[in-house]
Amino acid sequence: MGMLPSLLILSSLVSFLMLFKLITAADSITLNQSLSTDAGTLTSLGERFKLGFFSPPNSKNRYLGIWYKSTPSKFVWVANRNNPLTGLYGNLTISNNGNFVLLNQNGSSIWSSNISRIPKSPVVQLLDSGNLSFDYPSDTLLTDMKISWNINTGSERYLTSWKSTDDPSTGNFSYKIDMKGLPQLVVVMGSIIKFRTEQWNGVRFSGLPGPANSAFRQIMGVKEDEWYYKFEPNKNSGSVQRLVLNAESTEWAIINSHPICMCLQGFTPRSREEWEVFNTTSGCMRRTPLVCHGGERFSQLQEVKLPDMLEFSLNKSMNLEECRVKCLMKCSCTTYANSDISGVASGCIMWFGDLVDITEFIDEDSEQDIYIKLPPSELG
Repeated sequence: MGMLPSLLILSSLVSFLMLFKLITAADSITLNQSLSTDAGTLTSLGERFKLGFFSPPNSKNRYLGIWYKSTPSKFVWVANRNNPLTGLYGNLTISNNGNFVLLNQNGSSIWSSNISRIPKSPVVQLLDSGNLSFDYPSDTLLTDMKISWNINTGSERYLTSWKSTDDPSTGNFSYKIDMKGLPQLVVVMGSIIKFRTEQWNGVRFSGLPGPANSAFRQIMGVKEDEWYYKFEPNKNSGSVQRLVLNAESTEWAIINSHPICMCLQGFTPRSREEWEVFNTTSGCMRRTPLVCHGGERFSQLQEVKLPDMLEFSLNKSMNLEECRVKCLMKCSCTTYANSDISGVASGCIMWFGDLVDITEFIDEDSEQDIYIKLPPSELG
């Protein structure tokens, strides 16, 4: 798929000084204070995050951002990423309506928050979680920060990559919730999906590491007509990574346990010549075509990432047996599975046409199975 600009999964927050006071170590500013390009930074109480102005490498533009105090070169949030300060001076202050506003050297607003209710005593405080502008994510998802999709309005909150290491403006890649039947997380370039997790199965996305072997716990839910995704760190967690150093490379790359593709039972490579040189992009095809009502049965494939929902139907009230019968009756149905495996498994997804992007998790307990329709000759 090629190298993508980094979409880090972390978090952020901000605060400032004003003409009346010079604050260099505080974690907040009030209505009578501000922060300028030549007057210090804000530091969260536990000294985890800092907020201030910065210029990327090889750039003269100035931006307001948040970064880890221990790693000042990693910016987790940028306010004016698409509208940089081109002069030497900028100022962050709190306006009379309670919003914090970034002004350029001419006193014009180039970025502001969007608070609907005017607070009585507005305070901008940088927290140890990095939170202050979690409603305006950039390229980084921090703990308890969320990406979301509104059921009623279709409005979204998602991550977007930097255009380059020298330019934090909106890049070509986005990390968001895709609501196609069931929610899944995707990395998209424009409208093209470059990576996707499995659909949410009521427990987790099986396309991402599960809580049993991960440093974080995934949380997917619905609140006030909004699907949201966030993560929390697991306490006392550890994980194992396998790395490889490729020829002509100076960096170690993480590899998964089972990187080699293989065809499912009843299928064969579409081009054996390509597969012999480890090019599996042409995929697999059935050895024996399906014949409608020709005695077909199902092969169970355990602990997998569900196929992409290209052609599908979803019925959340069916049980697994009803799903099996329905798929068997429909000649065009090729595969079925439960849509929700939390508690007593329920729901029915049926796939039609090609099966795309299935991953088998041999070393993990994903609890997600699928049932693939095969002719009698392929079942033995």
